[in-house]
This record gives sequence, C-alpha cells and structure tokens, in this order.
Amino acid sequence: MEAYQWPGNIRELENVLMKGVALSHSDTFTRELLPEHILCQSMGSTPPTAEKPLTARSLKDIEKEHISRILEANNWHRGKACEVLGVSRPRLRRMINEYGLVPPQGIVEEEED
Repeated sequence: MEAYQWPGNIRELENVLMKGVALSHSDTFTRELLPEHILCQSMGSTPPTAEKPLTARSLKDIEKEHISRILEANNWHRGKACEVLGVSRPRLRRMINEYGLVPPQGIVEEEED
C-alpha cells in the first residue's frame, strides 16, 4: 500500500479501507481486499486499461478495446464489425493483426476474401 501513489489522497485511502473491511470475512486486512489497480501499481506493473481513466489512456489502447468490443458484440462476424466501425475488411484485418486480437474458443474465423 505504501508503493501506491494515492492520487485521491486520504479520501481514496479511506474508501479502499472501508470497502475492504466491509468485504472482509475475518479480522485481518489482506492483499486480496485491495483493488486490482492498487495491487498492480504497488507491484510495479500497469493496471489493465479498463481500470485507467479515459484521459490517461492512449488512442491505441482505446481503439483496441473498442474494436475488441465490437467484434465480441457481433460474435466476431467481420462484415458486421466493419459496418459498425466504418472500415473496410482489409483495414479491419490489419487492425486485428496489429492489436493481436484473437477470437474466443468456439468461434470459427471467417474465410479471407
């Protein structure tokens, strides 16, 4: 907890402690009670992009997340995803490759054009 920067100062610390105590099943406050973004920063890694405020994320991170959500919402149907995103199939294919997006198991990838 000392390694975390606490951008919300004492109010953020107080809220984290109160929530941890409320969720605890024992008299001991353990690491598992801390939010993931605090654990990540204290261990020297970056929190998942979803945990960062929008203003602290790069355009690439936001684009990757948006493309991933559109693909998931359309069950990885690339044609429908292209319509929603307003891009061509070759452009979508390049973005999928650039961001390393992979369909979940059980989803059969469409044949390439």
